[in-house]
Amino acid sequence: MSSTIKPSISLIIRSKNEQVTIAHLFRVIAAQTLKAQEVLLIDNDSSDNTKNIAKQLGARIINIPADQFTHPYSCNLAVSK
Repeated sequence: MSSTIKPSISLIIRSKNEQVTIAHLFRVIAAQTLKAQEVLLIDNDSSDNTKNIAKQLGARIINIPADQFTHPYSCNLAVSK
């Protein structure tokens, strides 16, 4: 008897005003063989429609105000969620 272990995948995306490219990114993610169980969008206070598009496509949104955003902080915050 063989067993297959399915990995649990959380995908973390950092963004800032990516409304032009975010839908394409989600299409590429959906086409992957291994599916993410969750997608977290760590947003750097976008002023465009990035967060709304990502939310409609199933992402959980975490907003970080621009004056608090650093790459290490955004990654650590996402992993803690």
